[in-house]
Amino acid sequence: MSLEGLTYAQEENIIMDLLVPNTNINNILTLLHIDGDYTYNAINESLNQLIENYDAYRLRIDNSHQMTKQYITAFQFQEFPLIEFSDYTHYESYLNEQRHRCVFDYNQPLYDFKIIKNANNQYTIMLLHHHLISDGWSMAITNHFIMKQLTGYETQINYHSYLETVKIDEQYQLSPRFERDRAYWLNKLSNYEQSAFPIPTAETPITASRSSHQLNKDRASMLYKICDDFSIGVSTLFSSLLHLYMGYTTNTNNNAISLLFHNRNTYQEKSICGQFARLLPFVIDIDYNASVGIYLEMIRQENFRLMKHKRYPFLKILADNKHAKGLSSCFVSYQNQQRDKSLDNKGFSHEWLSNDAMGNTLKVHLHNRINSDVLDVDYDFKTAFLNETQIERMHESLMHILEQFYASYNTPLTDLEITQPDKTTSYSY
Repeated sequence: MSLEGLTYAQEENIIMDLLVPNTNINNILTLLHIDGDYTYNAINESLNQLIENYDAYRLRIDNSHQMTKQYITAFQFQEFPLIEFSDYTHYESYLNEQRHRCVFDYNQPLYDFKIIKNANNQYTIMLLHHHLISDGWSMAITNHFIMKQLTGYETQINYHSYLETVKIDEQYQLSPRFERDRAYWLNKLSNYEQSAFPIPTAETPITASRSSHQLNKDRASMLYKICDDFSIGVSTLFSSLLHLYMGYTTNTNNNAISLLFHNRNTYQEKSICGQFARLLPFVIDIDYNASVGIYLEMIRQENFRLMKHKRYPFLKILADNKHAKGLSSCFVSYQNQQRDKSLDNKGFSHEWLSNDAMGNTLKVHLHNRINSDVLDVDYDFKTAFLNETQIERMHESLMHILEQFYASYNTPLTDLEITQPDKTTSYSY
């Protein structure tokens, strides 16, 4: 058994299992609903093919030598449990139990798959993953693989190992670029003090909730047009809206909203399962005398500089800048790995369930996984600090800012209506 260290991305995740053990805080629970003439044997075979093809599923975590390491086990064929339900109530109750399970354990699988047969004789595959072996991009690969296996489409044989990423991280840490990136972050955060968002402590309950919204075709088109005009990404633009909103409601102009980036640069990295996604703090000083256009150009330049130094590990940023508090209190992510169009109208639908647990204060997930004209937005928020009403008003205000951005790039920031009339929200944490 060959033991290897963890990747930077994995280190960012496992720390939560150590801080709040025996919880579901790092779970990813999704459902793949299958409407069609498929059998248990075909579904079971597709899941085994998935595990054999991507060795991230065969990763195990070891701490027997007082250090956290990982290794890969040999593939073994499994008969996944078949669970049948005759009514929707028991089905929902079962899923609720599953999403609150802790799937992390040493020297054990970091996933759990169940094949569910519903009252209508249709199947649902429950895919429970730990974040150490999967992320949003990986889930798209996983679902594509299963759907292609079931429909007879050719699936690509994978010859790469996730553990190759460990070597890449080790080589980076010995390179001159590592020191250049470290110097950049030391300088960038030298004058930063604390996030305007409340900062969770070890005593803060991990209980969270989700508020789901959708940008209709018109609003989604506005957002994409602004992104194109200023050559910025969806999550970067959305964070610029959030920066203005939080700056206004908390009376600050220097804030950090982290960006979750996919961290997949090569074809190899984009084609395998595993945990790659990492956080980077996006720190902005807002000049309220600037116009919308100047502000967005500043956002573009800051994002460009950030991406030049994105390899530096987030945990090292925290260790190097202990004075900078709350860098990960809020983050924004965008999932743009869409379903293969050849799989449309094949009877598959995908559902992503909330954990109702997290270490951060606010997570904003933007996604369009089914090639539609709209954009979905999920706000996961820690209920110790935020409530549904505050999130609803925040979303309305962000959309109001977006519409004003789109109306004119020449509008001074001071002339923007940050919160809609009669809907001002006060934040006192």
